[in-house]
Amino acid sequence: MSLTDDAPAATTRIPAARLEQFARDVLMHEGIPPKHAAQSARHLVLCDLRGVETHGITRLSALAQRIRNGVVNANAHIHVERQRAASALVDGDNGLGVPVSTYATQLAIQFAREQGIGTVGVRNSNHFGMAADYALQMAAAGCLGIVTTNSSPAMVPWGAARKFLGTNPICFGAPTHEAPLILDMATSVVAMGHVVLAEKRGQPIPDSWAVGPDGLPTTDPTLARQGGARPLADYKGSGLALMIEIFTSLLTGATLGVHAAGFFSDMSRPADVAHLFLAIDIAAFVDLTSFKERLAALLTEMRELPLAPGFDRVTLPGEIEAEHMSDRTANGVPIDPAVLADLQQLSAQTEVPLTV
Repeated sequence: MSLTDDAPAATTRIPAARLEQFARDVLMHEGIPPKHAAQSARHLVLCDLRGVETHGITRLSALAQRIRNGVVNANAHIHVERQRAASALVDGDNGLGVPVSTYATQLAIQFAREQGIGTVGVRNSNHFGMAADYALQMAAAGCLGIVTTNSSPAMVPWGAARKFLGTNPICFGAPTHEAPLILDMATSVVAMGHVVLAEKRGQPIPDSWAVGPDGLPTTDPTLARQGGARPLADYKGSGLALMIEIFTSLLTGATLGVHAAGFFSDMSRPADVAHLFLAIDIAAFVDLTSFKERLAALLTEMRELPLAPGFDRVTLPGEIEAEHMSDRTANGVPIDPAVLADLQQLSAQTEVPLTV
């Protein structure tokens, strides 16, 4: 079995640089300062380049609407609220999640270089997008990275019939001699963004993804949004999501995820989600070059294992995303018709041109 680009056939390819410029200009039109607009636009397009369309440019319209509604602070003063030698609590001042998280990531890396490890908790933030972005930054700095966030209710806990926990993703990153090893996963069967995207495309979803408001499995994405995502591996995913809630909102003093505003579903109030960024300087423990060589040997052994029936390779975490990145950087980002229609409507609203 091989994993390939699953973007719909009827897509329009747009060069990444053009898409990024459009996103940056739209955010600046909504009042976001140039630096924060550029960081957010880069992130959105990076998601699409890596094949994580659920967190990419498809979110730009909703993001603009949240800013327009005043539930995101366009001129946020991101700052450290308390600090020790290797840790800090950052107040995002209700700013865009990507600039807030970029700030926190770089602070965690700084602590790691000085102390061997850096931990930064964030509160008063917004949806931070794809966790892999921040783990990639840590890997580029020669660090192991762990990134996580809480989110608004979207997942039905194991044994419950109503959504309560967020899909609370967790991401691990490690540098290699090639593309970093990145494991970025929701604690639900899929991120709720897949359900939203299916709804936008008018497509059914597998009945293993979510339940409807009656607590029973559903293939209808609209009913799934009313019900909730199913936890990954049943009680394990449910327990992991609960622990992430503790490591984010409770640790930082933020609003509990169960009371956070949904990115798409509640445009009336700030989200107030919480994040955690942990960077470990590899050189504080072992030589970085030696670490990469040993990791390369480990991955080679893993790749050379006998293949199970129906598989053509052993796939490593982040490998498929790196392949998407290579293809889409060269050939443009595939935008399906439903998302393109949203972007064209946004272009008309803001008078920011979008060249297809």
